[in-house]
Amino acid sequence: MYGGLFVLASTCGYFVVMYLFPTRMSPQGAFNSALEFVRRDERVIARFGEPLKGYGRDLNTRSEGRRNFIDSTEYVAKDGSKRLRIKFTIEGPGNAKGNVWAEISDKMRSDEWVYVMVQDRRTGKLDTLIDKRMEMEAYTGATTDAEREALAGLLGRSR
Repeated sequence: MYGGLFVLASTCGYFVVMYLFPTRMSPQGAFNSALEFVRRDERVIARFGEPLKGYGRDLNTRSEGRRNFIDSTEYVAKDGSKRLRIKFTIEGPGNAKGNVWAEISDKMRSDEWVYVMVQDRRTGKLDTLIDKRMEMEAYTGATTDAEREALAGLLGRSR
């Protein structure tokens, strides 16, 4: 009985620690960084205003309830990197709401994104803040070191 209680307590403790101290590749950690990135973008500030708040899935009900579930998908890309896609909602003053889609890769630096896109729910306009998918695919498609170095030079990346 004590062993079962220990396993249960350990499992609960693990999930509490992971939720309170998220890693970069966790949905909550990616949400925190993406929200900070979006809050600093001038186009987003001009469209949605300040202060900007972010939250998880919006159920479009009158009561806000618990909106802390971040839609996320983990997968392995063609280049072998682990990727995490997230979707969340942002809201500015008044009724300015939008959706944010972002993706991170474990092979990128902590301040880099595969893509970050923001859509205004009122107008449907989509702003692409960052999109490195084509660049990453081209770099991954290089077969020799010479091709990789040439692409890195053209794209302004260090190898």
